[in-house]
Amino acid sequence: MARDGGKKSNCVGSPLFQAFREFVLDRGRYWDTRNVFGQIGNNKNDNRKRVGKEKLPDWLPFPVKTQKYGLMFEESVRRIFFAGITRGGPRSWSAAKRMMDRTIVVTFARRQSSTLHGYLDEGGVFGLQLHGVDGTDVKPPKDFVEGSEPKLKRIVKNEATLIEMLRNETKNWEKESTVPVEFRAVDFAAISFDDQLAISRGTDLFVGPHGASFAWTMYLRRLPVAGVLELKPPERGVGNQQFQNMAKRYGYGYQFVPIGPTVSGEQMDRIVSSMRILLDDIHRGRITLAE
Repeated sequence: MARDGGKKSNCVGSPLFQAFREFVLDRGRYWDTRNVFGQIGNNKNDNRKRVGKEKLPDWLPFPVKTQKYGLMFEESVRRIFFAGITRGGPRSWSAAKRMMDRTIVVTFARRQSSTLHGYLDEGGVFGLQLHGVDGTDVKPPKDFVEGSEPKLKRIVKNEATLIEMLRNETKNWEKESTVPVEFRAVDFAAISFDDQLAISRGTDLFVGPHGASFAWTMYLRRLPVAGVLELKPPERGVGNQQFQNMAKRYGYGYQFVPIGPTVSGEQMDRIVSSMRILLDDIHRGRITLAE
C-alpha cells in the first residue's frame, strides 16, 4: 500500500488484496478445524454428525491461547459454542452466534514491547512456519541471535491514562446505545502470530498509535462494517497514509487524530469523538444488516 495518500490506485476493488485476506482466513479456519476434531467427545464420527462434515462455521472465532489478558472475547464465544455441541447441535450453539452478532469488540493496540524475532511457533494454528530466501529456514533472524533487536519508537507516555479513558467511554456508549461492547488493550508484539490473527479477526474497531500492528486491520470482522482509528504522531503525519488506504480498500470506517509523545486533553477529546463516530457507524451497519 502506497504511503502517499495523493496517489490513486489503478487497481479497482483491489482483488489481490481481498484474495490475500480470504486466503489467510481460510487457512486459519482449516487448521482450527483440524485441531478441534477429536477433542469434542470420544467418537470422531459423533463429532462429525454434530458439527456437520467436519467443518466449523465460518463465523466462529479462532482460538486465543494467551493468558496475558484474561479470558478473551473469542474464547468466551468458543466456550459457549462447544458447550452447545455437547448438548446436541446448531440450536444449542445459537447463543454463541448471538453473542458474536450483538457485541462490538474494540481493540486498542498498545506500544510497549519491541517485536522479538525469535524461533517460530511449531504448534500454532498454521503448523510449522518457514521463512528465509528458500522458504526452508526455521532459525531466528540474525538480529535476534546477536541481541540487536531494534528499540521501540513512538511510545505514548500517558498510554495507561488514554486506555482507561477509552475504556470508560466505551462503557458510556454501551449504556447509551444498549449495545454490548467488549474493550481490550493488547500488546501485539508480546503475543504469538496465531493470537494476533485471532484477536484482529475478532475485532470490529481497531484503535492505537500508528505502527506495524495496523497491518492486522486487514482481518477485521465486517458485520458488515469495521472501523479504524489511527493516532498519528508528528513523524507519521500527512505522508503516511498506507493504513488509511488499506481501510478504504476494505470499506472500513476510518478516522485519525494527530497526537504528540504525550496525548493532551484536547487530543483525548478528539479521540473520544472519533471513536464514537466509528461505534455509531458499526452499530448502524448491523441494524441495516439485520433488516
